[in-house]
Amino acid sequence: MSDTEFIASLFDEPTASFLLNQPWIDDGTPETFSLVSTLRTAEGTFSGLGYPYGTGAFSQFVTSLTDISWYADGLDKREKLILKAVFETMNFGLSPRSDLKHPDSDWIVRMHDTLKNELYTWVSLPQSGDKPLIAASKDPDLARRALTLAATYMPDIEAFFGPFKQDYLFFFVTDDSPNCGQTRGSEAFILLQPDCVFPLVVAHETVHTFTEAPLPGWYSEGIAEFVSARLTADIDVVYRYLTSYLAREGKSKFHLDNLLEAVDDQERFGGMLFLKDVADLIGYTALSEVCQETNKMAERLGMNLLLRGHGTEIFDVIRSQTPADKKQALEDLIAARTLP
Repeated sequence: MSDTEFIASLFDEPTASFLLNQPWIDDGTPETFSLVSTLRTAEGTFSGLGYPYGTGAFSQFVTSLTDISWYADGLDKREKLILKAVFETMNFGLSPRSDLKHPDSDWIVRMHDTLKNELYTWVSLPQSGDKPLIAASKDPDLARRALTLAATYMPDIEAFFGPFKQDYLFFFVTDDSPNCGQTRGSEAFILLQPDCVFPLVVAHETVHTFTEAPLPGWYSEGIAEFVSARLTADIDVVYRYLTSYLAREGKSKFHLDNLLEAVDDQERFGGMLFLKDVADLIGYTALSEVCQETNKMAERLGMNLLLRGHGTEIFDVIRSQTPADKKQALEDLIAARTLP
């Protein structure tokens, strides 16, 4: 089968004819094959949705790429990766998994504006290489702010958690976000309300994209709050404030039942305060090593390791009453955290 016949068999018209006339379509690079595969998936997603989507809307979007200045002079490797990420994001944004309240009819417009206004950047991560960051918003300045903040904090987040395993990271600034910030880690898709594009929230949500493993809420929220506060604020001031807050609410930051049943602020703040105390006892670098090992083990074993620990359980640390006991329990915990 020729390349022409292959493309014609994958896509409906006029998308097939448009793609066959693109100078990059037959360059034989892995990035081109990957982009074509993503385009085919996206066309299938559109065709199953009906108005205002459908294959006609998909074809219109693809052919409109020629209106974008950087597309007109051909595509290099990075530009192909950006396009691939945009179409993968479109697929996800139109699915129920995105948690958008109602993916509105201007979703296509938003994504076209992302490309036209060049609402993307690259971050160079020592362990993970160069990664594209992409954003969409009715307000391009908010999108650029999210990108700048993420690019600022990601190298430090990677240093704490280890490699960023996603191909890209996408921010959608929208009133449709059900919370101030919300992350779908396995898709690297972050929703931000327009009033929430500030350092602590962007850093917090970005941390979640480094912790894909199934972990208990108090840990995943607590560690995101701990790392983001350390990077964007005076963590000791935050610690004192949150300790006072929980005390006023009559909640203990170390009570086992509280951590197991934690919800909302208690989950986030209680976990953060506990992990801050852990870092003070064993050092930030040692806590980083525990978190990296925990991620590896949770991914491998598929279990909530900080609730049902491999070796010494975290329960022993929480139950410890004195700093010396807690430090010993943490040392036991670290010593036990070796991959099976």
